[in-house]
Amino acid sequence: MAPIRIGFIGLSASSSWAATAHLPYLSQTSKYQITALLNSSVASAEAAIKAHNLPHTTKAYGTPADLAADPDIDLVVCSVRVDRHFPILRPLLQASKSIKAIYCEWPLAANLAEAEELAALAKSRGIRTLVGLQGRQSPILSKIKGLLDSGRIGDVLSVSVVVAAHNFGAEDLAELAYLQDEKTGGNMVTIHFSHCKGKTSLQNKN
Repeated sequence: MAPIRIGFIGLSASSSWAATAHLPYLSQTSKYQITALLNSSVASAEAAIKAHNLPHTTKAYGTPADLAADPDIDLVVCSVRVDRHFPILRPLLQASKSIKAIYCEWPLAANLAEAEELAALAKSRGIRTLVGLQGRQSPILSKIKGLLDSGRIGDVLSVSVVVAAHNFGAEDLAELAYLQDEKTGGNMVTIHFSHCKGKTSLQNKN
């Protein structure tokens, strides 16, 4: 079977979530092939291709329109900050004729209106979608779910959850300062709590 061809958004030459969470698997599997990168500029995409030793045939793009025009993309992986999801994915959904699926990091968009528009666009174009609430695939959580579903520990009547985060405090890292602006859509509730909710809601079959 031919590999699924990926248009990767947000894989920078320096350290990034895309490079840490996605690239290690995508670079060694025969199921997927990174065929194009979309970054803030062509130069940035070219630098990432070189830094991560991607094939010389990997195409470098600097605008969503250029990626949308590429006929060799099956799956788009969007791994950039949340407030950039909508302005990147909307033109892709509107213009692309080859994209069959989109994987987008969570949160999907900066606000409900943007998220609903992206979802409606994808549905109208017949494009499959997936958001990055990957914690539910954890082997540990699967084991916990099995124990709960089996009834071995009885009925769970209440749960207390404590969450610790490295940001959103009185002081923060300079590179995360943009999250202090509520318009970006990234905060303790939309990111950390939602990931936690995505994990815990999976555990009870009721």
